[in-house]
Amino acid sequence: GVREFIKVAKTADDTSFAASFAIKIGNSLNSAAAKLDPKTIVAYKAALPMLLFADSLAKDRAGKARAKFLIGYVNFSILQIAAVDAPKTTSCELAKIAKEALFEVQTNLPAGGSVNPDGTRQIMAALPQFEGAVANQVKTFCK
Repeated sequence: GVREFIKVAKTADDTSFAASFAIKIGNSLNSAAAKLDPKTIVAYKAALPMLLFADSLAKDRAGKARAKFLIGYVNFSILQIAAVDAPKTTSCELAKIAKEALFEVQTNLPAGGSVNPDGTRQIMAALPQFEGAVANQVKTFCK
């Protein structure tokens, strides 16, 4: 199962294949989450363990960039859902999820920007509209 894969992958002489495989699994989970209606944070979060694992395994620049881009991309989806839903429910938990996702996008997406420069620019350009809103949500809902 997955635990055996992780155990073996960590000890492999060449972890690039395992990293590539983990990226494919994470990307497939992200694609499945994107097809849901309504989209859910839980579904997107399901992709993150494999993508984080891929990032930890990747030794080459391209593999690292792919993992980082997808980590940022998935977190942008989480950010969108949480930032839109938090005001509807005045949820501190959703506001904190949005804040964490925003940080992960800002950290990982630029590091993986070479994978999709146009997509990275578009997402990074959209982040300022979330920054103030998320900060305000945390301040208002997490008293």
